[in-house]
Amino acid sequence: MALVALLLMGNDDRLVVRSPYNPDLVQALKDAIPYEYREWDAAAKVWRIDPDWGDVVLTSLEAIGATIVDKRPAVPPSPTVAQALQNACRRLCILPEAPIEVAEAAYKALARLHHPDVGGSTAVMQELNEAIRTFKSFNEVPF
Repeated sequence: MALVALLLMGNDDRLVVRSPYNPDLVQALKDAIPYEYREWDAAAKVWRIDPDWGDVVLTSLEAIGATIVDKRPAVPPSPTVAQALQNACRRLCILPEAPIEVAEAAYKALARLHHPDVGGSTAVMQELNEAIRTFKSFNEVPF
């Protein structure tokens, strides 16, 4: 009979692995996942595993030939960020989701360091000017 393992997300945000007892499954989990990241819940008869180890659990179960029924909630895809905005944010040392006030503060701080009037480079200052313009073009609401 084929081994079937059910994967769920528990109420405590840990991965739950439910399966009939199988010594190969137990050994695979013990071999692949360090003790501090896994726990046998005897009352519920499930393994509770840190969610960061989800890929390792899948690989381990596949390696022993288990049929995996994955009932974990789908992870929404991360939003894509335009390359121009990524470059601007990297230059300003901020994240794309930063408020405009943070971008302006970062720009001002970097301008104080790199402005040609204080010994900085004209090219670097031009990059900063372009970066703040680009960030604003993506984040300001036109009226």
